[in-house]
Amino acid sequence: MIPYLFVGDLHGNMASADLAIAEAAQYGATIIQVGDWGFLWGSSTRTIPDDPDIDPDDFGAQVAHRLASPRLIDQTDNLSALLVAAGVSMRYVDGNHDVHPLLRAYPPGDDNVAPNLTYQPRGSLYVDADGTRFVFLGGAVSIDKAARVPGRSWWPEEAVTAADVRAAERHGAAHVLVTHDAAVLPPGVSDVGVAVGHRLAAADNRAYIAEAIQALRPQVHVHGHWHRAYQTRAGRMTTIGLDRDGHAGLWRLWRRGDD
Repeated sequence: MIPYLFVGDLHGNMASADLAIAEAAQYGATIIQVGDWGFLWGSSTRTIPDDPDIDPDDFGAQVAHRLASPRLIDQTDNLSALLVAAGVSMRYVDGNHDVHPLLRAYPPGDDNVAPNLTYQPRGSLYVDADGTRFVFLGGAVSIDKAARVPGRSWWPEEAVTAADVRAAERHGAAHVLVTHDAAVLPPGVSDVGVAVGHRLAAADNRAYIAEAIQALRPQVHVHGHWHRAYQTRAGRMTTIGLDRDGHAGLWRLWRRGDD
């Protein structure tokens, strides 16, 4: 079976992407990236190397650092060049911290971003040469909207909609459901202290993911967003959560039949 490397939130971190590409190349694997991709950032968002004086585990400080310069940064050509050189392809979904209007402007189809680099719109389907069916459903809710600017550092299109779920469900079944958000809060994660409105919106988003799972009955559900590496099993489905850039749980190698 064709191998895949599931990769968590990259946040435009080229060094982490380079490591993931090298890992995928060892196994001849295709990368499936689960959102908060970040290699095309707009307006007030700047993707820059991590500041060595900022704690890499302090996500809030890293985000503030990246938002410090109001300009568009497009790293897609650089990322594509790394992928092509390694003989690796990447497919990715949108997270909540991606520039949704720019991603949605890409035409459908393979390599729609650049060579070896494909954005998978919400509700899209990819079937590989082994017949493995991947359904993609990006999107999540930002719980830190109060510190962001609409249209500059967060976008209303970030949340999953009923129409997105219907688009995913029309495929009937999937071996793998690729999402940004989880269907339930991951083990050890709490939303206590989150503003009520944001907490309810985030819960609604997870409910949409759960609805898609119920309809598609995947063998594997893989997601990011929560920066928590874990694996659980319920019934016939394995859920894989991935960590973020710079952390050991950023990726997981998978072949159909492993679950």
